[in-house]
Amino acid sequence: MKILYLEDDVALSATIEEFLTDQGYDVVTAFSGNDVLEYSYDEVFDLFIFDV
Repeated sequence: MKILYLEDDVALSATIEEFLTDQGYDVVTAFSGNDVLEYSYDEVFDLFIFDV
């Protein structure tokens, strides 16, 4: 499963990305809405997780 994770806190994003990767997920982390748009044009994701 491929996950796109949006988080603006670098330390928190590293922790969450490591956890999800250890669980066997393929994770791409974005740090802004513009990053999300760029990644979603280039790749297909099964799940989006946004920090609101």
